[in-house]
Amino acid sequence: MKNVARRLAIFFLLFIALLVIAIAVITGFFEDQIGKQVVKELNKQLKTELHIQEVDLSLLRAFPNASVNLKDVVLKDTNGKSLLEAKNLSFRFKLFSLFSDKIKVGNALVEDGVLAIRYDRQGKANYDVFVEEETVSATESNVAISLQEARLKGIQLIYEDATQQQQVQMQVQEAIFCGRFFLLMRFH
Repeated sequence: MKNVARRLAIFFLLFIALLVIAIAVITGFFEDQIGKQVVKELNKQLKTELHIQEVDLSLLRAFPNASVNLKDVVLKDTNGKSLLEAKNLSFRFKLFSLFSDKIKVGNALVEDGVLAIRYDRQGKANYDVFVEEETVSATESNVAISLQEARLKGIQLIYEDATQQQQVQMQVQEAIFCGRFFLLMRFH
């Protein structure tokens, strides 16, 4: 009986060790390829500039999902000012989609940064940074970005409206948005 338990323990430890080695090899093999593909797809869907210092692929941090983590992100608005500055922007997708033809990104996490939403005197918003959905063909790429959930953590939110002469600054500890994110609308 002790022999069977010992063999099961050894088998379990070997399985865990092989799993960790496999994850390390997969991460090393796919990190640059997937990171570049996600950044390329983001840039195709943006009208403005996106600057990133570092790209990191994680298979364990969000298990059973994988994540592409973009470090020190700056997204410019339609006027060339900063719309978003974040220490971390993560996109999560199913781990096994790495082995399929298409990686579908479904979740985003923005951490430790500043989000500045502004309206000019004519009422034009600075966050109109996405290319129209019809002009972006999802079949052209191996990465589909179709967010179902977005999370904000540790974000300073700045809202300025020149037409209403309003300015608001607040700290968002955590916020979760669910739904399809294609079009932002303005409500007065």
